[in-house]
Amino acid sequence: MNRWGAHGPVIGVASSIVSLILFATLLAPGTAVAGAFKCDSHWLYEDDEDQLRATAEAALPKSARLETVAPCRYLNSAHAWISTRKATSAEGVQQWWEITCWRRALRWQCDPPEFNQLILLSLAVEGGDRQTALSFNKDTTLDRARVLATRAIDIYVDPTSRLPECASGKLNDSKLVDLRRDNLPPTDKGPIQASVSRDARGESVWLHDVDVEIAFPAGGTGASDRAPSCWNVVIVVG
Repeated sequence: MNRWGAHGPVIGVASSIVSLILFATLLAPGTAVAGAFKCDSHWLYEDDEDQLRATAEAALPKSARLETVAPCRYLNSAHAWISTRKATSAEGVQQWWEITCWRRALRWQCDPPEFNQLILLSLAVEGGDRQTALSFNKDTTLDRARVLATRAIDIYVDPTSRLPECASGKLNDSKLVDLRRDNLPPTDKGPIQASVSRDARGESVWLHDVDVEIAFPAGGTGASDRAPSCWNVVIVVG
């Protein structure tokens, strides 16, 4: 699953579209979510699934235990999304691994696993507190994720904010994504959903509800260096 800005790929975040499913699972237990792909079948023969599980377990830390196995099978190929059991840290953060595996014929292979963290907390937004489902990757601390998410939401809701588009580097003459600015869910419709990611290129915050990503330059670690560098409108494609 890829995310693209208006003119090309944007900085990656920990959560793909599958993370949206995990948000729904956490916040609304029992809710069924339709698969993101068109498949001939969503089940595997027993020996095929056994091989899939063995391949995934070999790629994951030994302490990880598989919880969800979601296969998508075609005539001569298949892929599967797998997540492990969730643990809860002392700070109340849910933590788990995700891994994607695939085969073209008989032999399963898996991409490197990704470590995910998710917490439901309150962030200050426009003078009040808003519940936020905050997701962040292995290389980001909870404190840093909170700082960046708060800053990104402030930028998004501020009608005077100006940032260049990441792809073009040009300052948008109109206000920052004005057409989307009023699209954050109202308080009674559930939490804001945000993902924070960090890599060698910098940090970014993806606001899932409005498909806007705000990028921050590399090298910052504290609350005093929260100046953003640019923004992207995110398109999720299968």
